[in-house]
Amino acid sequence: MAPSLSPALAEQLRRWLLAGVIDGGTAEAIATFEAQHPWTTGAQHAVGPERVIGSELATGSQLATGSQHPAATGSQLAAGPERAIVSERPIGSDLIAGTTPSRDSSLGLPARLALGLGAVSLAAGLLLFVSAHWEGISPAGRFGLVLAMVVGLHGLGFGAAGSSPALATALHGVGTVAFGAGVYLTGQIFHLAAHWPLGLLLWGLGAAAGWGLLRQWPQLALLAALLPAWLAAEWHTLSEHASAGPTGAWLFGIDQVLAAGLLLLSLAYLGAARGPLTSAPRRVLLWLGGLALGPAGVVWAVTTTVAPSMPASLSLELIRLLAMGWAVALGGPLLLGWRLRGRAFWPLGVAVGWLLVSAVMPVDGLAALRFAWWALGGVLLALWGARDGRAERVNLGVGVVALTLIVFYFSEVFDKLGRSASLIGLGVLFLLGGWLLERLRRQLVERIRLAPPPPPPSPP
Repeated sequence: MAPSLSPALAEQLRRWLLAGVIDGGTAEAIATFEAQHPWTTGAQHAVGPERVIGSELATGSQLATGSQHPAATGSQLAAGPERAIVSERPIGSDLIAGTTPSRDSSLGLPARLALGLGAVSLAAGLLLFVSAHWEGISPAGRFGLVLAMVVGLHGLGFGAAGSSPALATALHGVGTVAFGAGVYLTGQIFHLAAHWPLGLLLWGLGAAAGWGLLRQWPQLALLAALLPAWLAAEWHTLSEHASAGPTGAWLFGIDQVLAAGLLLLSLAYLGAARGPLTSAPRRVLLWLGGLALGPAGVVWAVTTTVAPSMPASLSLELIRLLAMGWAVALGGPLLLGWRLRGRAFWPLGVAVGWLLVSAVMPVDGLAALRFAWWALGGVLLALWGARDGRAERVNLGVGVVALTLIVFYFSEVFDKLGRSASLIGLGVLFLLGGWLLERLRRQLVERIRLAPPPPPPSPP
């Protein structure tokens, strides 16, 4: 008899499943992992089968309904709890470390790298082929080639879905990228005079349609990147129009609006995941936020340390432009955080306060205060990660503190000491500071490991 889940774990998984934090496949994977470890069998057998969720693995629709039937798998979960068919064998033979059952669940890192590099090479090769023969093709032929490229890639993706879902995901992702290229190439073919940021919006709408139909991560990643890119392009166009005026509006906070929106949106994406378990869409946003946080922080640091040139007078058009820009830059990520985290979106409000104080902090003088403010931001990021049970936020926050200390030493201290003293101080900074920060990081990560899982995010 396969060991069963403890009632506490079964109840927790059932609550996460109902809240949408995990899907049925993830619940099956967790149940199988727990059941395959011998240290859980003794206590479960001691309480008897009448006090656990069935004598087999409790997964999927069982967890959602509290059923005491054996495990229901695959299509049974998709059919819903009321139509689930009881299986007589436990699941687990086709589950590998948190993946859903599929023919591609055994793909290792080399195979996934091969698929990713193959998809990128395919997209680059197609674009090079089209550009090399572009001048010799008629307009109708060009449009047909673009259309065939998009339809063909998605058709190949649908054809490969049954035998290799990972290959199908790669082909659909390349097809969505080709759709964006097709939008701009179509405008060039027919000499359409259009507002160029609208091409990003159309590309984003295509990615949104792909995400709605396919539910695959490349479409969600493109959608999450393209819509902010469209807003940034619109802001760039509006700021160019304003900077052509006599007030020189581009020198007065225009760049700070874009940098603030980028940094706050990165934090909103990074905060999409709560607790050790999270759904696949939230993991996509987590990766996007983590990758964008570094560049966004650098851009914000540059825009807030360069003194803007204050125009002699502010026109009504400039005031409206800045008010609209700040409202979108701060309000958009806050609304997204509320949608993703419910009432727990308040750390993003703290981030807004940190941004506004950093924006109005004087550029000349008070350098130590500015560096201390950045260190405080890193500490707050690490504490946010510890509160949500996410180690990557702890690591990023500690990294921000360490980088702030290094930049402060080289910009404010290094040149004021002699050669030997500066090198000794640098060594002490790396050794002592690194030890203290690593100790803090380990304590926060250990706190995450020992803490009970946080409650699922309440839907707004």
